[in-house]
Amino acid sequence: MKNYFFKFASLLILLSLLMVSCSKENIQDVSSVVEPGYIYGNSKGPSYGAADLSALANKVAVMHNQSLLKAFEDNNLLKAQNKYDVAKSLNLVSQVKINTKLAFMENAPQYLNKLLSSSSYRYLNDAFSLCKNLNKTNYNKLTLSIDSIEALVSKNIKDSDEKLVVLTGLAVLDSSAYFWMPVNLGGSGVGFNYVAKVSGKKPFNLKVSGEWLLADAESATIGMFYVAVAGAVSAGTATPGALVGVAVTSAASSAVAALKSWW
Repeated sequence: MKNYFFKFASLLILLSLLMVSCSKENIQDVSSVVEPGYIYGNSKGPSYGAADLSALANKVAVMHNQSLLKAFEDNNLLKAQNKYDVAKSLNLVSQVKINTKLAFMENAPQYLNKLLSSSSYRYLNDAFSLCKNLNKTNYNKLTLSIDSIEALVSKNIKDSDEKLVVLTGLAVLDSSAYFWMPVNLGGSGVGFNYVAKVSGKKPFNLKVSGEWLLADAESATIGMFYVAVAGAVSAGTATPGALVGVAVTSAASSAVAALKSWW
């Protein structure tokens, strides 16, 4: 990674705001809703080799979608009127404190460019560029392109922590795309239909925006960077509060991006 002074100075500023600050009681609560083998209610989970980092990143992506779905099903996101309503809604379903600094961060791409090595940032930027015009593509094409980038990341990035950071951003981007994209574009249609419902628009009058996907992918990448550097997730060692915190904070970013157009 480049610019270590910047990274660790930034870490000291944001460390107190990290998702790992959730209580032991909350950690026990959230660990019960995740499959065993990745996240435990104790201080440390199992240690993973480099080949399993992608699976760990995908676990965060799955929790991201689960958090969004639960918040919509509970009707709290449907009633949200601003970004702090969104944060409150996701807090309720996840039982961890959302890092609003990361969820609502401005200029995330520039920040990522400073945090990551040039090669890692290039991989992320290539993936983010796929979201420029989602209405002219479909989920199947998008996920194949993301898979190709993930393969390059797994092969070429040697630092385990940085590899996990980038893979997390890519996995959340893919998962978010499936959640938000309409059925006719190969997505689940779930998030798209909720936005149509809350905005009062007919689905054929609503277009999915790449910002819905980019907001949470960027947030997840930055969030995972800080917990990795802090040692909460290092070379695949998982702590429950850290992973759930990254997942729900990125979900909040995604929800804000999707819902702000009708507030």
